[in-house]
Parts: sequence; structure tokens; C-alpha cells
Amino acid sequence: QALTGRAVYTSQWDAREPSGMAHINLSRQADAIIVAPASADFIAQLAQGRGDELLALLCLARPLANCPLLLAPAMNREMWAHPATQRNAAQVVADGAQLLGPARGDQACGEVGDGRMLEARELCDAVIAHFQPKCLAGRSVLVTAGPTFEAIDPVRGITNHSSGKMGFAIARAAAEAGA
Repeated sequence: QALTGRAVYTSQWDAREPSGMAHINLSRQADAIIVAPASADFIAQLAQGRGDELLALLCLARPLANCPLLLAPAMNREMWAHPATQRNAAQVVADGAQLLGPARGDQACGEVGDGRMLEARELCDAVIAHFQPKCLAGRSVLVTAGPTFEAIDPVRGITNHSSGKMGFAIARAAAEAGA
């Protein structure tokens, strides 16, 4: 609150909200709800429609047509692979949520595998992509990136100092557009 200058809510009973309905009022003001990290327990709460605290209530009370729910799973690889978690993840997706990840990599417990939360930059890119028009939906785009090398003869060639950044930017824009 000190950094943003905006109120922080921690309870569905927050007296600052009219009628004491923070979960209703806050969800009506949001363009999207992003839960990062989304634990196995939280995903299970949503899959079962349980609203035990403000965040779950907020997600359940959101206007489905106007406020997308984006979840960034983060948990141990065994928890992510468990059939119950997979069932719950499939259910929240069927109910309209979008999963951002999980990624594969080092985990807090010291293990390596699926279940790691996406990095902040990846989450930001995914949120931006969510709001982009999907004019390339159903299309496949092939982008090559990197320096060019044209052989002059078997030993020599002409090249450039390209880093591939433009190719990566084009690929990212195509993915954001639904390709």
C-alpha cells in the first residue's frame, strides 16, 4: 500500500467496502484477475467452487464475460503431476480460467521438473498476449532468427552481426496474435 498508494484488501469483511462486499466490488473493477502463484490447494478450491477467503471469493464472484482469470501454477513437480491436481487444473480451465504455465526447472525444494511458476517477464508477456486480438488464430507461422550466412565458396562467406532480436520479436507478436 505504501509503494502503490492503493488500498490492500485481505478480508472479505473489509469495512471500507460498501455493504461489506469486497469480493463483489473488487471483481467488478478488475480487467483481469491474475493469481501468481496459484497453489495446488487454491486450484482445488476453485475447481470445487469453495470460497473460504477473499481471493477465492473474488475469483468466484468475478463477471465471467468481463474479467478473465489467469492462474500461474507453482508447486512441487510431484504435486503438479498428481492426478487430482491435473483433474482440478482441467476443471478450472473448463470453467473459463487460463493457466499460465507451469514451467519446467529448478524448484524451491531442490528438485527439478514441471511445476515451477513462470518468471515475472514470462507472466507479463502472457498477460499482454491474453489481451491482444487473435487475428492469427488457427494459423502457423515459421520465423527464422539469427545471423545470415551466404557462402561465397567452400571456405568463405558473407555474414552480418544480427542477434536475432527482430526474429524473436516477430515470433512473440505472432504468438500474441494467436498463431
